[in-house]
Amino acid sequence: DDDQLIEIDSLAKLNAVRHDLDGNGAPLASAAFSYAAAFPGAATGMGCPDGGDSNQTPDGCKGYELTADLDFDTDGDGDVDANDPDSYPDWLPIGVDSADNVAMPGYTATFRGNGHVIDQLSISERAVNGLFARPSGGLFARVDPGGRIESLGLTNVDVGVFAAGGAITGNLAGHLVASYAAGRVTVSATSCGGLAGRTHANARDDAAIIASYSAVAVTCQGLHGGVIRGVAGGMVGYHANGPIYASYAIGSVTGESAPDVVAGGLSGHAGAVSTLWVGTLVDSYWDKDATGRSISSTSRQAGVTTGNVGTAIGTTRGAVTAADMQSPTDYTGIYAFWDDLDLDGDGRVDADDDAWNFGTSSQYPVLKWGGFDPSAQFALQPSDEADSAEPANRAPESASTLSNALLAVGEGLRVDLAAAFRDADGDALSYSAVSSAPAVVLASVAGDTLVLSGVSAGMATVTVSAADPHGLSVEQTLAVKVGTLLSLEGDGEAVEGGTVRLSVRLNTVRDVPTAFGWRVIEDEDPATADADAGEHGDASGSGSIAAGETTATIDIDIADDANVEPPREWFLVELLADADDPVALGRARAPVAVLEGVCDRTSAVATALVEDGGCETATDAGLAALRTLSLPDAGIAALGADDLAGLHGLRVLGLGGNALTELPEGLLSNAPALRFLLLGGNRLSALRGDAFVGLLQLRELDLSNNALAELPAGALSGLMELRHLRLDGNALEALPDG
Repeated sequence: DDDQLIEIDSLAKLNAVRHDLDGNGAPLASAAFSYAAAFPGAATGMGCPDGGDSNQTPDGCKGYELTADLDFDTDGDGDVDANDPDSYPDWLPIGVDSADNVAMPGYTATFRGNGHVIDQLSISERAVNGLFARPSGGLFARVDPGGRIESLGLTNVDVGVFAAGGAITGNLAGHLVASYAAGRVTVSATSCGGLAGRTHANARDDAAIIASYSAVAVTCQGLHGGVIRGVAGGMVGYHANGPIYASYAIGSVTGESAPDVVAGGLSGHAGAVSTLWVGTLVDSYWDKDATGRSISSTSRQAGVTTGNVGTAIGTTRGAVTAADMQSPTDYTGIYAFWDDLDLDGDGRVDADDDAWNFGTSSQYPVLKWGGFDPSAQFALQPSDEADSAEPANRAPESASTLSNALLAVGEGLRVDLAAAFRDADGDALSYSAVSSAPAVVLASVAGDTLVLSGVSAGMATVTVSAADPHGLSVEQTLAVKVGTLLSLEGDGEAVEGGTVRLSVRLNTVRDVPTAFGWRVIEDEDPATADADAGEHGDASGSGSIAAGETTATIDIDIADDANVEPPREWFLVELLADADDPVALGRARAPVAVLEGVCDRTSAVATALVEDGGCETATDAGLAALRTLSLPDAGIAALGADDLAGLHGLRVLGLGGNALTELPEGLLSNAPALRFLLLGGNRLSALRGDAFVGLLQLRELDLSNNALAELPAGALSGLMELRHLRLDGNALEALPDG
């Protein structure tokens, strides 16, 4: 499916991954036959681009992905044994050679579960010629730097190994993201964890567990012969380095040979190969009652003595009760920072990184990111007999209405169904689609995308169904018209007094003229300013595309007025098809911007507001960002009431040395953030009583050297921040009371 991941839908293909640990689709030469047998009929290079080298290595492949749930109990009798056809009742961890159990290099590619589950994986520890045949591992023996396991679930696992055992991997030096496991892991010696036996990497961030959880019962027997000390943890046994982010453990953790086994709720031991690479826990927790552990190691071991590796330093941080873990039902409380992770690696944290479904206040959070079914995970959680019965399943519902579609013959359309349907229980939905007239429109579904294809001219109704895993569903219908499309192209703009031109286009040549009409309507975007009706001249019109042609134009004259208006105003042009012509409308509307700028303001003000370019280039953002407007000795005799419109951030207004005789009503209300207002050296003979209303931040007011004979009562009453007031050089004989 062009995502550079090779699809796995059978246990045989899963087993074949051991022959291609770097995930490029080119197996080891010694295993080429076995690998090919697992992928019969595979495309050249496993469907990935060739590397371009002489060996034609398909290095465009970057790993594997599950496209189906897998169950090792292939005969469905409840047991995984030799009677299960096409199964592997005693799994060899990937990274252990099937011939002689020799450990090989670790897995270094991506393994994406897509929310699918591997059920009843079983590994038994067996002795062969006095040696342990299963030295370490889980599904994988090792995940090395560069390896990434994501959106994978393992249920009913039963792993038994000698050392370094975990449901997903024995040794983790790569990344484990948004994955979980449930079942049991038993290790004879040491490094026993729910998801990984141990983390160990050559760089601080190579090994990481992110947004994952373990419901695995962990048992470390600590059979060490006085040499190896056992360590067990609900998620990781030996947490040598690397972080555990936004994760939790609720499985029991048992050390059978205490004090020879150190056991912790999340990790048993956090050691380090240097003081910089200590294993750390970040916003991660464990149920201290379910795990049976009130501590978890979070720093390197203290001391080294002969015969063991010292004592782990424990902490109570992260040890919580079931109520603590279940009571938040969203990203609050102990989970307040769990939504701050970039899981998909696109460089930003957004809705596509929403990993968790928190269920009810009596449930632990479960994963939904990557295609998981939350309801199946909730069913795995321990139930309290005192709790009320599980809420009844709710049917899916429509989240938004599917829009009717217009297609040309041979044209396709893809519609996102995930945005049109939702499920209140968090269940993963499956979709289907049926066309009432397949000869007109073909309808199919690819994942959560509706795919429509125009076949021939006509009308059809497409019915789309969204179903949950429990059999409940909801339907929507949309009408699809296939035929000749008439559309409007171009996002036009013009200055006042100019002309805007838009194109009308047919998607096919016709042997008859195609008539159309058009009209101007109000812009529907509440975030933009609407143009005045008088500015777009003709409010409607008509035209025609000549036979044999595919385009025509619409010219709309923009009127010019003297009103100060927002720098950008918008209207819409709507296309109208001839009612007697069976053409369909494609893009039927186009926006037009009137570039008002600051052209209608006082000339000196307009020039100062636009340093470069014409007056029409001013924008709302540019005006709002202006902090200083200085126009001393500019010969200004009068200002317009709207000259300062849009200057919401203006701090300094300098108008000294001009010839102003009055301040128009409302002039200064457009600049409420003014700190300094300099009006000295003008010819002001009177002031309005409300001239300075709203200037709550004004600190300096200069009215010196004007012709003021009096000040209106209350003119300065609202200037609470005023520090400096100049009134010298006027004809004032007294100041008003107050």
